[in-house]
Amino acid sequence: ADTDHDQLLADASNQTYEKYEDVVAATKTLYDAGVDRRKIAVWLEEVVDQQIINTNDPVEIIGRSLVILAPYRTSQVAAGRSAREELGLDYETYGVIARMAWDAGVGQCEENANIVYGILKDAGVDENLRMVEVNGAHIFPVWGLADGADINDPSTWGPDALIVDSWYGGVLEPKDVEENWWFRNGDKDKKISDETRGFDEKAEPWVTKDKPAAAGSSMEEDCFIASSVFGTPLAPQVQALRRYRDQRLIRSAPGRYTLSLLQHLRAGTGLLAQRPSAVQTLGAKTCRFARPPFRQPSNAVP
Repeated sequence: ADTDHDQLLADASNQTYEKYEDVVAATKTLYDAGVDRRKIAVWLEEVVDQQIINTNDPVEIIGRSLVILAPYRTSQVAAGRSAREELGLDYETYGVIARMAWDAGVGQCEENANIVYGILKDAGVDENLRMVEVNGAHIFPVWGLADGADINDPSTWGPDALIVDSWYGGVLEPKDVEENWWFRNGDKDKKISDETRGFDEKAEPWVTKDKPAAAGSSMEEDCFIASSVFGTPLAPQVQALRRYRDQRLIRSAPGRYTLSLLQHLRAGTGLLAQRPSAVQTLGAKTCRFARPPFRQPSNAVP
């Protein structure tokens, strides 16, 4: 069996992948055949690393003799991100980001993370797969995260957790998040958070063992005012607000700060729970006055 797996890996390594979908198919073949996950991760990281030029890595730019092209490549990434924002929330998904970056052949850590996440997700891996961000420093996919792990504590991620980081250029262990400068940039106080739903709205909220669902993730606990106004957390309007939060607010430092303030204010809203009419009146006025600048996707699922 090991010989067969080695041959499959050799065959996959000898292929040239022009399309994102081809890498997904090859990954699925390796995974379904039972090839060791770490070997798949190493192979996949190398494939993506070869395809994507990291436009914010001076070493790679110089090493690939791209000093002249670097400004142009960087402008491509910026233009791609702007286009995604202008096209609306239904376009701000891991699949679109991954394909756009793959076709352009350029990206930074966000694009690299989305490509790896997208390939593994589309290949149908069963293990926990999450997009993890060190606040203001780095974003990367973690494959095989232990159930109930505390995202902010890499020591709980479990022995099977693999950081498949094609931006960094390797497959790392959870301890590397604490020890490697590129992750926390030397600041061990930087918070690590699960940002999966900011890129994949179908992903389940991450639940830490012995703790409630992560703030800003639980459909049952979040959007209290909006849920009261529209009668149910499943209302299309509430889901649109939730997408705005998960795909925009949590993706920036000011947005996360705003969410943190809202979490502190939530305790006061509990006093209104016994007066639904008051909540609906207050919420309706607030929602009309402070409507966020986004459009609801035409393919939104209630």
